[in-house]
Amino acid sequence: MFTVDDIEDTVARLRPHGAELVGEIARFEDSYPLCCIRGPEGIIIGLAEQLR
Repeated sequence: MFTVDDIEDTVARLRPHGAELVGEIARFEDSYPLCCIRGPEGIIIGLAEQLR
């Protein structure tokens, strides 16, 4: 899991490089938008954004 400043922007910037969103961006307890993305090599990573 990696922390990012803006999860939607990060996903949008990774898509042209072959990344795919796995499922959808979900919220955890109104504090963290979370998602998983699969890169072109098939590796899946998690992204999280802490809301302030």
